[in-house]
Amino acid sequence: MARRGRDTNQANLSYDKVIEYSGIDRAKLRSAISLLAAAGLVHVEQTRSGIHDMGVSNAYRLAHMDPYFHGGTVGRRSL
Repeated sequence: MARRGRDTNQANLSYDKVIEYSGIDRAKLRSAISLLAAAGLVHVEQTRSGIHDMGVSNAYRLAHMDPYFHGGTVGRRSL
C-alpha cells in the first residue's frame, strides 16, 4: 500500500523490488500474487512499460483501497 502511486492507485514494482521489500522467495512470488488475486485482495493490471516502448508491465492495485479509482473510471491515460 505504501508503494502505490497516488496518481494511479497502483504499485508499479518489479519482481526484484517486491522481493526486496517483502522478503518473499522468488520461486513463490508468482503463486503469492495469484493467491491474492484469486482471493480478491489485489488486482493485477497491465500498464505501459518504462523499459521498452512496445512492452507492458504489471501494476498491482489493492482491491479495497479506494476501489472506485481505477482505469475504468478515470480513463486509460496510463496506457
